Amino acid sequence: MAEGRSNQELRAGEALCRVAQLDSKDTLDFKCERKIRVQELIDQVYKHLNLDEEEKEYFSLFYESQPHAAKGQEAQNDAKQEKVFLDPAKLAKDQVPNGKDTSFWNIKFGVKFYLSSPDTMLRSDSSRSLFCWQLCDDIRSNRVLVDREGAMRLTALMLQAHLGNYDPREHHPGYCFQSPQFLLLPERLQPSNYEEQIVDLHKAKMGYNPEQAESEFLELASKLPRYGMHQFAVEDLTVVVGNSFRGVCVFREGEERCYEWPNIVKISYKAHKVYIRYQEHDGTVSMNKLHCANKRNAKMIWKNAVDQHTFFRLARIEQPKKMSVMLGLSRRPSVRRTLKQIRAREEESSTKREGSAEQTSSPSKSTRVIVPSKSISPHPHARSCI
Repeated sequence: MAEGRSNQELRAGEALCRVAQLDSKDTLDFKCERKIRVQELIDQVYKHLNLDEEEKEYFSLFYESQPHAAKGQEAQNDAKQEKVFLDPAKLAKDQVPNGKDTSFWNIKFGVKFYLSSPDTMLRSDSSRSLFCWQLCDDIRSNRVLVDREGAMRLTALMLQAHLGNYDPREHHPGYCFQSPQFLLLPERLQPSNYEEQIVDLHKAKMGYNPEQAESEFLELASKLPRYGMHQFAVEDLTVVVGNSFRGVCVFREGEERCYEWPNIVKISYKAHKVYIRYQEHDGTVSMNKLHCANKRNAKMIWKNAVDQHTFFRLARIEQPKKMSVMLGLSRRPSVRRTLKQIRAREEESSTKREGSAEQTSSPSKSTRVIVPSKSISPHPHARSCI
């Protein structure tokens, strides 16, 4: 759908949804009903990208919001944009910015659930590539921290994955700068011999195929500080809260305090405050109270934490009544399947494929009965509530 579409080209009750993609400057544009639910939009993006049936659950739709300071305080210009993920079960117009007042919706597509070891856990080429693009964006936006040498190594790996082996006949001086999406250092931090160093690193990856280059990229990037964290500014934007597969981390005045999921007893919010109740090493329960700009920000941090905990720690999505008891919710979290459910289904599919291959190679043998693998049980120390 072409850009610059006018209101007259949309019928009554329609909206134009524009989705920014990870691996392209182009957007995915399509008309939809204004009363469409977010899950229907997500499914259309999944279909367009032809994502793996199981691994598509790692991605979702969101918009970015400038952090808000409390009353009487000024917002910092360098504060990072906060990602607000849309609830798949709710109407899009009730969640996208100005959704009720305009027929043009601008949202983004990206990773919602970062895996602890994406280099080994991702099986499809498309998912692996999208994770790499997402991490390039996270590094450029300073959400994930990396030093100069590490940034150049990652750039070289992306060049190898997308341009192949270095060839002086094809890669003329300045070729690195023709792929600015892979340049992870801001210009002010680039050394005088920046291109020369990247070219040397690119040459060193001679013979790597795209899968090998992207896998090494993910292995390195997943070990960087703040990898996989959805970050939110609190305490008048002087403190950062990061929710991830590990748990909840609080960064205050250069110090980092991480509350891992097995040790978190409960996360809740009331008015503009978020409460984290956690178990100390001696078994006693303590509480950390965080002051947010307003109730909306407190709820946003809490909802994101609930989704991260649900996806990474629970064995399965329970029925709504049970979920309301477990999490203190009147609805289920915005997660369709947990990581354990996805891994179990992947294992089951792999077992079926192997059985089918054996039957094809040995037609004289009697038909084998493939028993689906059992669902992965929850971690023995995993808590069933937040």
